[in-house]
Amino acid sequence: MRTISYNLYYDKVYGGWIGKCIGGNIGACVENNKYLMDLQEHEVFPEEIPPNDDLDLQLLWLQVLENKGVHLTGKDLAEAWLKHCWYPFNEYGYFLHNYQRQIHPPISGAFNNHYFAESMGSPIRSEIWGMISVGNAELAKAYAYEDATLDHETESVWGEQMLAVMEAEAFFEDDIDRLIEIGLGHIPADSRLYQCIRYIQRLHNEKVEWTIARQRLLEQFGHPDASKAVQNIGITMLALLFGEGDFAQTQMISLNCGYDTDCTCATAGAIFGIMHGASQLPELWKGQAKDTFTVGIDVVRPSALISDLATDTCRVGVALSRSLNAVVSIQDVPADLGVEQIPIAREPEEITIDIDYLGVPAVGYGEIKQASLNLTNNTAVPKQGRILLSVPDGFEISPQEVHLTLGAGESFAQRVTICIPEKTTIIPSGIPVSVVYEVGGTAAGRVEFGLAGSQPYYVIGPFWDLYDTKVHDSCPFYDPVHNRKSRPRGPASFNNYVNMEKAYMDEASFEQLPTGGKHFNAPEHKINVEDWFGMAGPACFYLIQDIDSPEERDVRIMVGNNNGFKLWVNNKLVEQSSEACFWMPYNHDIPVHLRKGRNRIVAKLVRVGEKLDYSFGIAESVPHSPRHFSWVNGLSSVVITP
Repeated sequence: MRTISYNLYYDKVYGGWIGKCIGGNIGACVENNKYLMDLQEHEVFPEEIPPNDDLDLQLLWLQVLENKGVHLTGKDLAEAWLKHCWYPFNEYGYFLHNYQRQIHPPISGAFNNHYFAESMGSPIRSEIWGMISVGNAELAKAYAYEDATLDHETESVWGEQMLAVMEAEAFFEDDIDRLIEIGLGHIPADSRLYQCIRYIQRLHNEKVEWTIARQRLLEQFGHPDASKAVQNIGITMLALLFGEGDFAQTQMISLNCGYDTDCTCATAGAIFGIMHGASQLPELWKGQAKDTFTVGIDVVRPSALISDLATDTCRVGVALSRSLNAVVSIQDVPADLGVEQIPIAREPEEITIDIDYLGVPAVGYGEIKQASLNLTNNTAVPKQGRILLSVPDGFEISPQEVHLTLGAGESFAQRVTICIPEKTTIIPSGIPVSVVYEVGGTAAGRVEFGLAGSQPYYVIGPFWDLYDTKVHDSCPFYDPVHNRKSRPRGPASFNNYVNMEKAYMDEASFEQLPTGGKHFNAPEHKINVEDWFGMAGPACFYLIQDIDSPEERDVRIMVGNNNGFKLWVNNKLVEQSSEACFWMPYNHDIPVHLRKGRNRIVAKLVRVGEKLDYSFGIAESVPHSPRHFSWVNGLSSVVITP
C-alpha cells in the first residue's frame, strides 16, 4: 500500500489547483490564437480573474461528489450539467441537444457530434479525478470515462483518461518523463494521441528548439479547429518537456504555442503543480492567482479561495481512500476535516435497467429501430415481475409487456423494437421511451430513454451535365453530318459537370414539388449524400424538408458545407455560397424567421469532387448571451408527400 501524509497531499492538490487557475487565467486572453506568439512574462497576467469552463465544470463535479458520494455515475454528472451548466459551446451544445432528448451517455458524446467529439472539452476536466484518486490510476481512469463520454468519444476520452492517470500518479512521481510513460500506458498505442506524444518525446530527445517542435507537431497532427484534443495535449506535453522543470518556462511555452491556450496552460500548470506542490511554485506566479477563482455557471462554493477548494477536494480524496481507493493510505488527517460528510455508500436500485442502442440512437419515418434493455437484479433474492414499455401516441413499441423472473444477481437482455409507422407523418426531434420493471404492482426499476427522430428529406435529383454549361450555352459535341449529339471529347470523356446557377428544377416556387423524388431519413445534422446515391462525380441535389413550428420564432440555421449551396426558406433565398471549403457545422450562421405551422426549407447542393459534406441544424440565441446559441429541440418535421 502506498502512503502519503495529509500535509503533502494537501500541498500537491493546492499546487494543482493553483497551476490550473494560473494557466487558465493567462491562456484565456489569447484562446484560439493559432499563431506562434512571443508574449513575455510581464504582459500575460490579467487584471481580473475570468471565469473558465475548464474549472467551472470540475467545481460542479465536486458538488456532485459531495452530494451523491464517491459512487457517482455518468448519469449523475449529466443530470447536474443539465440543471446547473448553461454552456452551449461546441461539444457541450451537442451533449445538451442529445441529453435533452434523453439520449444517454456514452452515446450522448458521439451521436451527431462529428466535429467536436475529439476536442478539448473533456481533457480539461481531468484534474478532479486525478486529485481524488490519489495514487490510483485505474480509479482515476474510470471516473474520467464517466465524465468524458458525456460529450466526447475516442481521442478526447483517452486524453482525459491519460491526464487523470498522470495527475493521480503525480502524487508519488515527480519525473515528467516517467509520468508521461505511465499515462501512455493507459491509452491505445494506435491512437493519434499516443503517436503525437511519442513524436514530441523524440523531438525533445533530439534537442530541437521548442518552436521547431511545435511546427513539426502541427505538420503531422494539426487541425484547423483550435480546440482539437490531439494537438493541444501534444502542446501540453511539449511545454512540460521543453520547460525543463521550470514553471514559468513551462507556462510561457504553452502560452506562446497558441491554439486552445487556456486548456494547454491550465493542464500543464495543474500537472506541474501536483508534481511539485504549491510550496514549490514561484511566488510571483502564485501571487498572480490571488488564491481566488470565479465561477460562470450555477455553482456556489462555500469559499472562492483556491486554498479552500483544495481542502474540499482533499476531503473527498480522503473519503475515497477509505472506500474505493484501497491502494493508498492518507496519514495524519486533521480530525476536523469533515470526511464523514462525503457519502461513501450508495444503495443500488433493486433492478437497474441499462440501454444499449445497438447502433445509432434514432428512428425515422417508416423505420424499425432495435434496442436492448439490460436488466440486473441487484438484490439477494429472486424477483418475479414484468417489464412494461410505452411510447407516445403515434409510435409503436414491441413488446409492450414481458413477464420476467430475475434470479438473485442475475442479468437479462430484452430486445425491443420501436417503429414510426407510415400513418405518422409528423416526426418530433426526440421520441421518449418509458421502461418499468414492476413487482407486485410496485416499480422496482425504471428508466426513461430517448431516440432522435430522424429528419425526413424529400430529394430531387441527382442532376448532372455532360458538358460545362458555365461555358457553353448548348452541347458543343454536335455531329452535323449525322444531325445528332456525338460522343464527348477531351476531359468531358472522363468527367461530368454541374452548375450552381443552372436551375435543374423550378426554383421560382417550391410549393408544388415534382413527383418521382426519393424519401430519405437523416438521423443527424450531417448528411452524406453518398449514403443515398452511389453515383460518383459532379452532381446537383435538392434536399427539401418541411419544419413545423408551434409558434412564430426567430432562429439561426447552421449550415456546414464543403461545396456550394443555396438555401431557401418559404421560397425566400436566405443564403448561398459557391466556395469550396473545409466542412464544419457553423460555416454559415443564418438568421431566419419561422412562421407558425409549416415552413418549407430547400437546400440546393452541388458536388464537384468526390464527396459532398453538408449539415443542417436549427438553433436559437441564448437569451442572456445572444452571441452564443443552443440547438432547438421543440420543432417537428413533416413527411412530404407531393
